[in-house]
Amino acid sequence: MLAAYIGLLLAASDPPASDVPANNDIVVIGERMKKIRVATEIDKTGAQKCIVRRSSGDPALDQAFCGAVLTCARTETKIDGMNACMSRELDAVRAQFTAPKKAPER
Repeated sequence: MLAAYIGLLLAASDPPASDVPANNDIVVIGERMKKIRVATEIDKTGAQKCIVRRSSGDPALDQAFCGAVLTCARTETKIDGMNACMSRELDAVRAQFTAPKKAPER
């Protein structure tokens, strides 16, 4: 259920591809994020876990996405709260993965 909801949220929040050049990092990350499907479950100890059902192809992005889902799942109990939380968290994930890379210092 949560996985389907997150997929719908991602589809609704992505900018139209025609408005942005195809080689733009934001578009690439957005397309990868659309692929991700996760599920949450509670293990025997009562801890929430995130399981990647379909990967983006980038393990670091999958991990960040799961972190966003778990952050929201821990604090939000209503759909409006979950929408707002996921929007903020996914914006942060996008920013993290599209931030300019620093050149190594010599």
